[in-house]
Amino acid sequence: MPQKIQRVPRTLQTILSTSGGQTPAELLDQIRATLDLLQLYGLTQWQTRSAADAALVEGGNVTLTVPTNEVWVLFSAAFLIAKTATATALRAGIQLGPDATQMSSVVSEQLGPFGATETGAVRAVFVSPYPRVLPGGSLIRGTLEILGTDANASTVLTASVGVLGG
Repeated sequence: MPQKIQRVPRTLQTILSTSGGQTPAELLDQIRATLDLLQLYGLTQWQTRSAADAALVEGGNVTLTVPTNEVWVLFSAAFLIAKTATATALRAGIQLGPDATQMSSVVSEQLGPFGATETGAVRAVFVSPYPRVLPGGSLIRGTLEILGTDANASTVLTASVGVLGG
């Protein structure tokens, strides 16, 4: 006979009480498998959101902001940069966060090689390995971390998301 679970997972009561939920009086006697439908529901609400800057400078950002009345399930994000023949260095990154002061880098890529025949669109890409929930006000940011010799570059930040709410 399985033993009864004796203690509540740490922070569960805090999470439930801050969201207005009731804390459990008793836990189930055994663990049950569950199916998380968030990603599947997000796929039914699939949209592509994008932002661009035709002349982004080194250290500059292109940002997508989740509207306050929506929640996004992030599937992937790509930061596209038009590389010129005069580029001698190029590094781009993608960050996620609840606001501009709490960003976390999810990808940072060197986008070479370089030379007179090495031109065209290059991308830093992030594919989320699990449903990444971004509540209203959250940011997806593409950053042109290094841009050698060129003064600016044409950029596009694109995110594939499931839009919940709105």
